[in-house]
Amino acid sequence: MKTTTAYSIHPVWTNVQTLPLAETDTNLIIRESNSKNSLNPQQHAALSPLTGHTLINSGAGTGKTTVLVARMLSVSAQYPDARILMLTFSRKAALELKSRIGAVPNCQVSTFHSIAYHILRENGFRDFRINTTESTRDAMIAKLIGKQDTTVEKVARALNRLTDIDAVTAKVKDKYFNALLKSKILTFDSMQPFSLALLQKHPNILHHLQHCWNFFLIDEYQDTDEVQQQLIALLSAKSGNICAVGDSRQSIYGFRGAVPSIMESFAADAKVHELTVNYRSTPPIIGLANKVMPSKSPLVAASADKHCYPEYLTATDEQDEARHIVQQIERLHKNGHAFKDMAVLYRSSSLANTVFEELLDHHIPLICKGHANLTVFKAPYTGIIKLIRFALMPDDARFKDIMPFLYLRKSFWKPLQAMMKKENSGYLAAAMKLPLPFFHQEYITTMANALESITAHTNPSEAVQSLLRAGYGKYVGGDAAALVTSWADELSGYSSLAAYLTHLDELQDQLAQMQQAAIKTHNDCVQLMTIHASKGLEFKTVFLLGCYDGALPSSRDDADLEEERRLLYVAITRAKERLYISYPAHTANSTDENKVSRFLQEAFS
Repeated sequence: MKTTTAYSIHPVWTNVQTLPLAETDTNLIIRESNSKNSLNPQQHAALSPLTGHTLINSGAGTGKTTVLVARMLSVSAQYPDARILMLTFSRKAALELKSRIGAVPNCQVSTFHSIAYHILRENGFRDFRINTTESTRDAMIAKLIGKQDTTVEKVARALNRLTDIDAVTAKVKDKYFNALLKSKILTFDSMQPFSLALLQKHPNILHHLQHCWNFFLIDEYQDTDEVQQQLIALLSAKSGNICAVGDSRQSIYGFRGAVPSIMESFAADAKVHELTVNYRSTPPIIGLANKVMPSKSPLVAASADKHCYPEYLTATDEQDEARHIVQQIERLHKNGHAFKDMAVLYRSSSLANTVFEELLDHHIPLICKGHANLTVFKAPYTGIIKLIRFALMPDDARFKDIMPFLYLRKSFWKPLQAMMKKENSGYLAAAMKLPLPFFHQEYITTMANALESITAHTNPSEAVQSLLRAGYGKYVGGDAAALVTSWADELSGYSSLAAYLTHLDELQDQLAQMQQAAIKTHNDCVQLMTIHASKGLEFKTVFLLGCYDGALPSSRDDADLEEERRLLYVAITRAKERLYISYPAHTANSTDENKVSRFLQEAFS
């Protein structure tokens, strides 16, 4: 594979010299005045009819929020007594809508979760406590699964689905919901299913709620799951006035139960409008996005700026890729571009480790959206780190940290302390004498032997493999265990656990320094995030790394190739002015040479 020494507008993986370029339509760019909003002809047309079912197919950067707000103001003006409900998916999006709407009477802006929560609170769930911890959820599900043929991930994905669930997964899902009801616990995953079940079982409650709103405006409709669709259908059955705004090209939440075909299904019984004028990106960036999604109506550029084409890099390896990204960031910053206008995007967090460390080494201020840590500081890797730290320096706090991995509840802490005092023994020896079933005692004994064999001089890779075999692999499950196994191979370069833990501590110190620098520079930081986390955002400059087959699209057996294609589309359309796309020809976890993402290859074919 030919690699490149710098970014280039002509990729080395294709002989095609013609670069993608979107059209610019001056007729559509001319905006008309409409009340408080400036709308182009497409946007203006999308304001009617106000009643019935309306679907607005809004491509990336085409002003969907502007149109949504304009429709709400039109409804409020023409139907002053009407009660309007605007639904979106995140608190941030809801706050943005509220700020743009201002003080409009009879208009409620809410998330789906908030509506579901209030329905439950007002109808018999007031004494339920809220638990939002995913690890607690996963532990409950794992316990319910036992030896049945399903996984925690499968059950979690099925929680907000109504169809396409295998019998075993459906059975565990029902047991999980029943366990929550019995324990009087509400989770983010259960609020909407419980609300739907409540409305289906109690017509009087449904009848009351159907009279609460006359118009429904739904943002990001492509992200709705089957439970949300049913809730909307029930609540709007009396009024029949729904306006859904979305883009099927940006449906990337299948793992949460989102149904990509929902847009097409809704369109069958709706007045459909198309928004195709992109006000965010340059024609070369939009042109690439159009090529990645050739089956959809192409976006048209509102900008005529054609001087800056996307640039591509085939790096030697991950370190080389990270080095080029950081060098380009430094070059742009030296030329007057703010760090805060740059974002580094990736398919999964594990792909960002090297560039994260490279940014830290060059003292470039950074922020990780959603997670201010490296992948190694998150599950399933954190459990291994906690076990190793306990093995090297056992104390009360560290043993409490590893109790979940030994399947010991918090209630065992006091009996353990009493046993340690009685037997004059350490934590693990005392744990093996607790009154537990024989199979539990055998498990703890095996884990104890593995922990006691670990010293500061043990090779990190060997320590991780030993703990996986002793039981941690079973604890986290097959998929997570595979990730930890792959990570273990990457640790073989460290001479000892002491050296590796020192490295981790240095990384955390560097990260803390960068976070302090972010405060001092008023958050002028490069932003790192997954493509999923970037949805809804935009940046002047975007670096997209790891664009090879196996990463994007993912090599997972259950990966939906079309959803992976949509992920690339979302990543490309986050960029306003500059886009840099790269991938490493070689990665540490594979002896095979990587090939550029098939979606990019197709775009240039």
